[in-house]
Amino acid sequence: MSGKGLAAAGVLLLWAALAAAEPGFVVIVNAANPASQVSPEVAAKIFSKRLGTWPDGQRTKPVDLPVASATREAFSREVLGQPAGVIEEMWQKQIFSGRDVPPPRKASDSEVIDYVARYPGAIGYVAASSRLEARVKIIQIKGER
Repeated sequence: MSGKGLAAAGVLLLWAALAAAEPGFVVIVNAANPASQVSPEVAAKIFSKRLGTWPDGQRTKPVDLPVASATREAFSREVLGQPAGVIEEMWQKQIFSGRDVPPPRKASDSEVIDYVARYPGAIGYVAASSRLEARVKIIQIKGER
């Protein structure tokens, strides 16, 4: 392989590594929410509905994408520590036992953005490539699980 071929292959490998390192999603909240980051543990509690309020007292309103969504799978694995199917099974048990119902599901990123924009305590996730509105903002998921 020529020097140019090796350089091109190196650039492709670097690009692939960077793409794999970036999450396929961003976590969003209503623009009025003062939070700028949450830990994975807090996010897991919000999405499992075990944490019902933000530190400012606002009620949390998590929203999910469909179970088959690649974005939901990435979010579930990286933030909740479980595949989306396992999370779905947990919710089915909750529903069957009459204890709770899952967060609402929206069919698309734009529907999640609209939901989060509408409710001050809302939190959701969308594909990293989504076009966001000024009515929502990205928050970071930082810390230990």
